[in-house]
Amino acid sequence: MAFVRLGKGALGTVASLAMLALSSTAAAEAPLQRRIALMSTTQEKLAANSNGAGSAVLPLALGVLYTSAGAYVAFDRHEPGRDAAWRGLAVTGAVLIGTISFSAGIYALAPGSTISTLRRAHFQRDVRLGRMNEVLLARYEGELYSDAVRAYVNRRESGWLFGGGAVGGAGLVAIAATSDLRGDARGLIYAEGGVLSAYCLYASIASFNTESEVERLWRFYRAAQPRPASGSTSWSIVPLAARGSAGLAAVGSF
Repeated sequence: MAFVRLGKGALGTVASLAMLALSSTAAAEAPLQRRIALMSTTQEKLAANSNGAGSAVLPLALGVLYTSAGAYVAFDRHEPGRDAAWRGLAVTGAVLIGTISFSAGIYALAPGSTISTLRRAHFQRDVRLGRMNEVLLARYEGELYSDAVRAYVNRRESGWLFGGGAVGGAGLVAIAATSDLRGDARGLIYAEGGVLSAYCLYASIASFNTESEVERLWRFYRAAQPRPASGSTSWSIVPLAARGSAGLAAVGSF
């Protein structure tokens, strides 16, 4: 702490101390602006990768495949067991799965349909209106961290679920090999079991070993955070008054 006693004609010293305080405030705001710019870039990347044609291909393809299969079973006059209950269950299940998958693919193509795109719009609005400060930015950072943790947990869960699917596919192959199924029925189960087992095994390994986009961006965001300068100096100006004199005190932390 430094005390500077100022009498008459000390306006120049007062102005110098005021400029020192203003420059200290501006230096403190610089890391915040860098964090805002970094968060803006992160939000842009998340929004760009959150939806689009890539994420819609698989549900659209599954929707067309299952719906077509259900329609084929329903209208095929040469298929035996036209009055069997299993045929009605097969048609119902195929059409239901197909329409839900197709709807999910259409939704993935819609602009602004994900949490990341909506959050980016809110972030840009807050920046444009001058609302962004430490508290509001901390909220966006907390949301990004929460998304990264949730993505990690979901990725691990998906790994176990796909592992179960791989075991189920291998079980289908074993059933086809040991049961009384013959002809096209056995060939179909062999094909389904083989494809299911191979795909789920690959997806399980990828889920356990591949970092998600939000996890990667959160890690980069934390690594790029501006580090506070050690030994930084800040100043404040405090007026002082005593009997017969007046002055200012420059209070600083070192």
